[in-house]
Amino acid sequence: MLANRKIYTWGKALGVSSGAVDKLLKGAVPGIDIQLSMQHKENCNLTFLNTGKGKPFNVNNFSSSRGMIDHMAELLINAPWNIYIVRADSLLTLVFQQPGQYEYKTKLIDHDVCEVLVGQYTETVHKYLSTKLEFNKVYFPRLSEVVVEQITEGYLGTYALFGDAKTSGYLNHLSHTIPVLDELPPATVSEQNTADSHLMRAVVRLIEQSIVEGKAEVSVETKANIITASYNYAVKSGAKANTLDSQGILAIVDAMLE
Repeated sequence: MLANRKIYTWGKALGVSSGAVDKLLKGAVPGIDIQLSMQHKENCNLTFLNTGKGKPFNVNNFSSSRGMIDHMAELLINAPWNIYIVRADSLLTLVFQQPGQYEYKTKLIDHDVCEVLVGQYTETVHKYLSTKLEFNKVYFPRLSEVVVEQITEGYLGTYALFGDAKTSGYLNHLSHTIPVLDELPPATVSEQNTADSHLMRAVVRLIEQSIVEGKAEVSVETKANIITASYNYAVKSGAKANTLDSQGILAIVDAMLE
């Protein structure tokens, strides 16, 4: 939760007094006011904070395109946002961010309003993104596969993503982020055949590993086509994430890169 910050620096950003921080260091459980401040400031998962169950940070997971689109529509009422397209292969991971404030006791605390959305990257979602984001700033950050997975799975919070006045985060480090909407890759999952996310992730990892090891230069569109063909092959063969026919998929990769 501290993300390499000193605990007093972290507490000050939350509006928490040094005395309260001292109590936390002695093992005291944060009161509900501090917990809610952490939820606002850090996007932390209070269930995880109190029980250790679940993921450290909040992620909105959607099982349907309609659910994801409806949630985006609600967020876009309060445009403009900075929208980061973290992932757009079988899954779509979006981070919405805008400056905001919340009240902690008698103080107003500045923070990054942050929403992480994860769902299947279908044609319907692709069409929505391509037509409804014109009043927002949209970015496609250059991130490692590890960081993409950490964001998608709820292991990185607001500070890691956006930093503070002195430190850049993964997403707002502008040397690693380019504003692009016209390069949004095509959807890889059809509405009629929503992907098994565990199987799709296994397929994507295998393909990405193969591309890296082969040092091949692959366009976004070609990679999407490879993922689609490989996933369809895995489904037809009845594979699961832990019984994937790696040789068959690698053969598809080789054939499509020839």
